[in-house]
Amino acid sequence: MSLSPVLDDPTFSTIRRATIGIPILVRSPEGKEAYWFVPLITGTKASGFARVDKNLRVSQVGLFGANPDDQGSWIDVSFFERPPPEAINSIKARYPEMEMSVPFFSYDQSPAKWGWIVKLKDKRMITIFITPGGWYEQIERNANIEG
Repeated sequence: MSLSPVLDDPTFSTIRRATIGIPILVRSPEGKEAYWFVPLITGTKASGFARVDKNLRVSQVGLFGANPDDQGSWIDVSFFERPPPEAINSIKARYPEMEMSVPFFSYDQSPAKWGWIVKLKDKRMITIFITPGGWYEQIERNANIEG
């Protein structure tokens, strides 16, 4: 007799062996509390995650990579503790004249696209989004034009 699609599915074998990491509060790009991101840890890497709503219900469980043993796609646990120092240093080198805000964990337009946000300020304001793969400037969208 089958227990469940998840328990029997080999795709979830890594997540079943993972331990629960330290939850991180995800804020909207405007800074409001949005949801909790919980890394699922295998060794020193996050092999997956759980997204937990503010009412503490698990709304999504995901696996990083194309299959359960795709360790090259797993994310270093330190990414969920603080933005990578290399990214911060690269941003400071690119914008040496700008003041940098305190980073916060957020998302870029969709809650599924999570990472760190820092805001740079001088005469202008630039929002930088830091992902496990690098960083980029967020482009301001005009909802009236782009939907």
